[in-house]
Amino acid sequence: MTRTVLITGASGGVGRAVAQRFRADGATVVAGYRDPAAAEALTAMGCRPVRLDVTEESDLVSAIDGDIDVVVNAAGVSQGGPLEELPLDTLRRQVDVNVFAALRVAQLVAPGMRQRGYGRIINVSSVAGRVTMPGMGAYAMSKHALESMSEALRHELRPFGIAVSVIQPGGIDTPFAEAERRDFRHGHPDGPYAEFTTEVVDRLSRNPVSLHPDRVARVIHRAATATRPRPYYRVGGLAHIMLGLHHALPSRVWDRLLPMITPTPRRPSTTDDPRLTVR
Repeated sequence: MTRTVLITGASGGVGRAVAQRFRADGATVVAGYRDPAAAEALTAMGCRPVRLDVTEESDLVSAIDGDIDVVVNAAGVSQGGPLEELPLDTLRRQVDVNVFAALRVAQLVAPGMRQRGYGRIINVSSVAGRVTMPGMGAYAMSKHALESMSEALRHELRPFGIAVSVIQPGGIDTPFAEAERRDFRHGHPDGPYAEFTTEVVDRLSRNPVSLHPDRVARVIHRAATATRPRPYYRVGGLAHIMLGLHHALPSRVWDRLLPMITPTPRRPSTTDDPRLTVR
């Protein structure tokens, strides 16, 4: 049966790779985009591009005009930086895009799916949906919330023939990763987190195990077409290793291991910071 698939965040990266894979499978693809330059490429792929800011109700209602069989919530933003120094408005926007928008899409498509007795909702999360790294707490907060929301939806919608799956990739080599580094908030150059934030951005730029978007798209397509889709799909070696260790290790052991995996803030000595010198 030909399915109609709605993809948010289809301008590039994983969203566009997913659109291409579903089109190759013969699906009707409604591809939501924000970057106007993406519309022509999506049209050339055979998609139906729709201007879609997932935080705008009118855009969402227009995009979900008709029966939708599969939803892929690939739209997302990442705001890094120490939580102490992040303005609350940036946190609110992150939750709006990464959590509330995905929930609103589900609310809009669920009635039609329930009436037809079939539907798939696939939410693109991250390793950060389970594992929180220092300096990326805001992003992890939103992805933890997305996974909790997905779990509730999965149980609530399953009796009506609607399956909900979460995709948990490691780092992905996409423009999203570049934006993540660009938008990272370093804070005050003389602040307590200055050296730490520089190290975090450097680590983000040197991720040696970034996944190609098509690898993630293949897993999303599998979740959408499986007879019995799994609740969670880990993608890539980093996701399997990190999530496996985090689940298996006691908290105190994980806390000792964390500084070996990622930068963590360090308390300056009195010789390093003149403000702490005893007079």
